[in-house]
Amino acid sequence: MFQLIKLKLNFFIILNLALILNYNIFIKSTANNFTSLSSTAASNQIGLSQADISTTSSATPNGTTKTLSEPGHYILTSNLSFTAQSGGDNVVIDITADNVTLNLGSFTISSSDLQAGTKAINIATGLSNINIVNGRINKMRGEGIYINSGCSGIHIDNVLINDCDLGGIHAISSNNIYINNTIITNCSGISGTNAFGLKLDDINSAVVSNSSFNNNISSNEDAIGAWLSNTTGSCKNCQFIKCEANTNGTTDTSNSAYGYKLDTAYNIYFESCSANNNGPGSSSDSSVSSYGFFMLTGEFSENHSKWF
Repeated sequence: MFQLIKLKLNFFIILNLALILNYNIFIKSTANNFTSLSSTAASNQIGLSQADISTTSSATPNGTTKTLSEPGHYILTSNLSFTAQSGGDNVVIDITADNVTLNLGSFTISSSDLQAGTKAINIATGLSNINIVNGRINKMRGEGIYINSGCSGIHIDNVLINDCDLGGIHAISSNNIYINNTIITNCSGISGTNAFGLKLDDINSAVVSNSSFNNNISSNEDAIGAWLSNTTGSCKNCQFIKCEANTNGTTDTSNSAYGYKLDTAYNIYFESCSANNNGPGSSSDSSVSSYGFFMLTGEFSENHSKWF
């Protein structure tokens, strides 16, 4: 059980059904825990190590190191350090089959160069029943985890994602996304793209729990902790439970900083979450527009009173 604390809030209803709540909106009841698991591959698991990381200029997509093309349980048995190839998209682990569990084994996937667009884990279009658990992703110039369209039943649990330029986790046009006990921090964006921790783009049904999206700082665009985006439609039936989106900021005074940003979203539910001190990043310029919570268009679950 957890205790909810009701805060005195100021509400501002503006055009396009925009609802803006600034600073100190929600209370998070429990801390994130990052648990280390055994790195030894069991008899029913397929071990992956640095020996599996070998890229050539002819790899397809360029720089793919390991493709998981068969269902099964895979586990990292060492850290994976990746050197991306120039040109094209680079992917460290490309999942192309249904029913895959990838246990990172408490190890780290990292990139040693600055090649734009490099993803740690790519989940191909139309897959189902994919689990990514127990490990770290560090210093990707693309996304940490990218979920392509048409996917369903994607579970991400106990993952720490740090310093990924294009965002920590990005899911597009999929359904039944579950993210738990995951930390995303220090994602900075690149010129022309917003910095974000989590981006759910046209998602139908997602549950995000016990997770944090903090300290994502942009120098030239918006910065967003958790973002429900609407490139081709809207996000529906999404829940955030015991999450935080704090200290996200931009140093560009022509842009904005958000804890949670909802573009077009329906039947959305938040419980016991926080959105504190989102603002001007490392700059002291108070002219940066900053929001703890921002909704442009949409509606909330009938039970949304548990926010407060």
